[in-house]
Amino acid sequence: MPDGAGWPPVLYAGPADMAARFGLQELIALAPLPDSEALPANGPPVFADRWPESGTENQREEGEGSGGPLPPYDAARVNDALERASREADSYLAVRLPVPLDTAGGIPQPLGAAVCDMARYHLCAGFGMQDSEAVERRYREALAWLREVARGAAAIVVPAPPEAPLPQAPEPEVIFRPGRHERFF
Repeated sequence: MPDGAGWPPVLYAGPADMAARFGLQELIALAPLPDSEALPANGPPVFADRWPESGTENQREEGEGSGGPLPPYDAARVNDALERASREADSYLAVRLPVPLDTAGGIPQPLGAAVCDMARYHLCAGFGMQDSEAVERRYREALAWLREVARGAAAIVVPAPPEAPLPQAPEPEVIFRPGRHERFF
């Protein structure tokens, strides 16, 4: 699937993957909306799978932490970072694989994790935030893994798309014709 004009870009990870990997608080801190007071920056991390029972005491009292709307973050900035990281990954993968990868069967977990780490770094570095040593280390590790894939020292297994069942041919009709075989008249 070409990544040209008229085609949506193929992302190897999404905002939900980022929230599951780093926690919603970090996602909000990396890409806050203007005038957002969604979550305090100094609380414990809130991961996507624990959001309904998480949140601050005030949010739980107001119903926000119990199945209410997720805290806001700048989805455009997050998607921009994910797209940038996906295209950066493509630049390494293109040495061995046709890119963008066909993701109909799913995205390989190591690739999704690497793209999340790269997007996190881009969010920190691209918007004037000071990136920590851990964020930069994970970014460098993701690039090192992609270099290994490009070199052929590591493999990336792209899941095959689920195949539709093949249509079954009708059973051939058996026609008995006299005179064709000694047992038949």
